[in-house]
Amino acid sequence: TLLDTPAYQINNPIRALYCDEEQTLWIGTKGGGIVRINNYSPDKESLTSFNRISAANSTLTDNAVYCFAPSTTGKLWIGTENGINYYSYKSKQLKEFPVVADNKKVKYVHSINELNDTTLWVSTVGEGIVKVILNNTGSSPAVKSATRIVLDKGRMASNYFFTSFQESDSILWFGNRGYGAYRLNVETGEMTPYKFDDVVKS
Repeated sequence: TLLDTPAYQINNPIRALYCDEEQTLWIGTKGGGIVRINNYSPDKESLTSFNRISAANSTLTDNAVYCFAPSTTGKLWIGTENGINYYSYKSKQLKEFPVVADNKKVKYVHSINELNDTTLWVSTVGEGIVKVILNNTGSSPAVKSATRIVLDKGRMASNYFFTSFQESDSILWFGNRGYGAYRLNVETGEMTPYKFDDVVKS
């Protein structure tokens, strides 16, 4: 699926992809916002309907979009350079989801894991990992609390977390640039580093 065509006119790097249960393909670009292709199938030769979502025509917080993360509560979480959005499948609307942790807005969001219906784990580039506790009692999600986990006393170069992976209900992995992978036990709070230069060559 080529995007640098007259139809799509996207020349920005693609940083995120997600195909949802409605067969909608979400494409996050670095600088060009989101391209949303409806009824996507790689076998179709003809162009299906699509729309472009940007900071200019929506509540998208930034046109640099780095990740999509499904939710169990009818939402799609979206991480951008300038914060978090979510798309509500019920209302068919994109909404901003501002999060403040340690008196600082959460930005540079490169990965989101919804551990359960009340907890988000957010990986940021330069500002560590953020645990967000949600309040889902209203019609829209709200932040009950947000706490930041940082390495090296918060030094930016030590806190570039680009990716995450959920191994189980209690174990999350976070990938750091330059400092290896970190295994977090969310029940105990124990965070164990795994550095590749420690691996013994066979």
